[in-house]
Amino acid sequence: MEFIKILNLKKYFKTGKKLIKAVDGISFEVKSGEIFALLGPNGAGKTTTLRMIAGIMKPDAGKVYIGEIDMIENPDRARKIIGYLPSDTGLYPRLKVVEFLEIFSNLYSKENNLKSKIENVIDRLEIRDYVDMKIENLSTGNMQKVLIAPLMISEPPVLILDEPAKGLDVPSAKIIEDYLLELKKKGKTILISTHIMEQAEYLADRIGFLFDGKLKKVCEKQELLKEKENKSLRKIFMEVMNE
Repeated sequence: MEFIKILNLKKYFKTGKKLIKAVDGISFEVKSGEIFALLGPNGAGKTTTLRMIAGIMKPDAGKVYIGEIDMIENPDRARKIIGYLPSDTGLYPRLKVVEFLEIFSNLYSKENNLKSKIENVIDRLEIRDYVDMKIENLSTGNMQKVLIAPLMISEPPVLILDEPAKGLDVPSAKIIEDYLLELKKKGKTILISTHIMEQAEYLADRIGFLFDGKLKKVCEKQELLKEKENKSLRKIFMEVMNE
């Protein structure tokens, strides 16, 4: 089964004379059949970390492994087993929803029953009324559903999802969350980023607290729940941030 392993990952940006340490030497693993959540505020380095793991951005130092594949040395091979959900939409505005689903689902999957899977996902995401609409006319929430749909259709071994519930109302977010829990049961390796504490607690087997490019704490959900007996999740979050 596939897994994710990163070692001493670093990414720095220069702004004028100032060096920004967006990701400053972090290491962790995500096992198959596990959901790992990177939890942190905006600007913590979550998106930069996920882009490097997905092969979208090259790190300045460190290693990324997708299964046994070195992402830096063999990016094309590693990307073939990854499904990546970016934080920005990245959609083609003039395409109809159904056109986007057919094109990108065919890129990810060559299954004979692909058309049936597309239809099932359209119904599950409750976007049947929008399939003939151009993407540029969709709400933010429906754009997010369309963006995640090809991953639901193809079910790659490794999923890297940046803010998967972005722009979604509670019922729509629940659809995505339930889907991720189903994929976990199928043995998929799932890494998500979020700034929503309750979502990390609900979905993740393990949570990494990321602040200012540093991974300050990684804990099992059960460990977190024990801490919550006397504290709120918000208080735990603030304590870790200020350590």
